[in-house]
Order: sequence, then C-alpha cells, then structure tokens
Amino acid sequence: MDMKVNSKLIRIEREKRAWSQQHLANVSGLGIRTIQRIETSGTASNESVKALASVFEMEISQLQASNPKLSIFDFFTSTRIRIATILLALVGLIALATIRPSLAESILLDYTISIDDQDAVENIPPAVRMGNELLPEGSTATIIIEDFRLEVTPEIQADGEQVLLAVKVFKIEEGEFSLRGQPKVMTLNSELATIRSNSNSGDQLSVYLTPTIQ
Repeated sequence: MDMKVNSKLIRIEREKRAWSQQHLANVSGLGIRTIQRIETSGTASNESVKALASVFEMEISQLQASNPKLSIFDFFTSTRIRIATILLALVGLIALATIRPSLAESILLDYTISIDDQDAVENIPPAVRMGNELLPEGSTATIIIEDFRLEVTPEIQADGEQVLLAVKVFKIEEGEFSLRGQPKVMTLNSELATIRSNSNSGDQLSVYLTPTIQ
C-alpha cells in the first residue's frame, strides 16, 4: 500500500548530496521511474520508503508527508542537538582543512557515452548516455548503457593539475556482465579525455570524460 511522502524533502536530500535521480535509483535499488514518480506524485510504497530512508540515513517517519507536531520541549531539545551537531561538524571541517586540505577534494565527472553498431545495414543513430556525477576522490562512478557497464574511477595526481581516469568496461554475455577491457587515460583538470574500443559484435564504444577538480 502506498503512503504519502514529503517529495520536496526527498528531492532536497538527493540534491544536497549532488546525486542525480539515476544515482539515487542505483544506490537505493529502485528503478529510475520509481524515483521520478515519487518526486512528482509524493506517493511511494512501504518498501520504497524503507529503501530511501536507508540511503539517506533517516527515519521512515521523517520522509512521511505528515508528521506529528513536536511539543515546545521537543522542539527546543531537537534544536539544541542540531546546533551542537553543526558546531562539531564545523570544527571537524576546519581541522581537516588545516591538516590536509587535499582530503576535501572531489571531482565533478561529466560524461558522454555512445554505442554505434558498425554492422547495422540501415543508418541507425548511436545509443547515447550523458550525465555527470560529483565523486569523492578515489570513488567510482557506474554508468550503464545498453549491454555495457562502465566503472570510472578518477584519481587526482600529485601535481594537482592532472587526473588519471581508470575505466573498466563490462559487456553482458550469457546474461552476466563480463570484463572486456581496463583502459586508462591521463588528462588535465577540466580537459576532455576520449576512449574508443570495438567489440566482437561490431559495436563501437566511444567514451568522453571531463573531470573537474572541486
């Protein structure tokens, strides 16, 4: 049975983490259409609400559209706890920035992936997937298009101006993703890097990546 949820809060929590709807769908195990429906209609099944509450590290009741009103005592107690939490977080961020500013670095990865069937008889346009993800350094972006899955891991180099992009390319074979290649490419900050490869089935995979250090 569906329940009413606070779709605005869900969208705010997603955007606060710089997540796309597709990324939220991936980490929660829900479909992209389910995420779109929840943010549009404000209704969700119990299982969907549990999944969202888990990835946002929140209580299910916090995502519901109507919450019971807090008493004055609860309100001020909650406010004091939040203020203390914010102050502690600020102190930790200042200390972290003082000791090793590089730890705060992240990478905005813009990507365009296209698949062109070279053996197609008719002039069929290539399949294209575009998007971007904000990644903590060393983490991996997973991109799925058609029968391919790409895992892209950017790593900032010691000079702080270059980014190494390690890419793993998987393709579905007999119902499972099989590793087909592990290309790596070095590029300057905010500069486009291109990777191309051909599969045995005649598909040409073109990968365009632009990492921007934040």
